[in-house]
Amino acid sequence: MALLFTVRRLNRVDPTVHVRIARLVVSAEVDGALVVMDEDMRFFELDPMGSVIWERIGAGADTHSIARSIAAEYDVDVATARRDIEEFVDLLAAEHLVVTGEEPPTGALRARDDE
Repeated sequence: MALLFTVRRLNRVDPTVHVRIARLVVSAEVDGALVVMDEDMRFFELDPMGSVIWERIGAGADTHSIARSIAAEYDVDVATARRDIEEFVDLLAAEHLVVTGEEPPTGALRARDDE
């Protein structure tokens, strides 16, 4: 399994950009860890904070909203949370696990299955 805990800057994501889980990407909890599988059947294990962010992306939250909620819940400043979330989303996007855009996804939260 590839681990998503090493973060590197790939593409700067605007903090107000909407993020959604890519089509044909699925996730499940396995032995207490969140595991993500892409359409090529590559597996990624997310650490606890990555799992929190992943679930909020799945719920339709944009990166700015995620940063604000993480900052409030984990006693970290919003700028730090936003920077860390941008880096994580960059990594997810580079692996084609998420899709970013300027507009929120249309339709139901599971609209990615209808594309």
